[in-house]
Amino acid sequence: MGFKLSRQNLNISAGWAQSAYDNNYKLPSPPDIPTVKTVLEDKSVTLYWAANAERSIDPISNIQDFEGIQNLQNQSRCGS
Repeated sequence: MGFKLSRQNLNISAGWAQSAYDNNYKLPSPPDIPTVKTVLEDKSVTLYWAANAERSIDPISNIQDFEGIQNLQNQSRCGS
């Protein structure tokens, strides 16, 4: 498998490289890591997090363009 070398892929990569160079190598980055608080309840857990991630400024566009948080749930029980 691997990366298929083609003129189209080369042009796409060159475009990204040029864009990175033009922006003084300011590349896309993840939002700030929010402070998370967990509250354990009977048969459930509630998560609260600070809004600092949503307020992060994108280093390329210089705007707040946060898209969302993905929360993945593990179905296993503690101790099993």
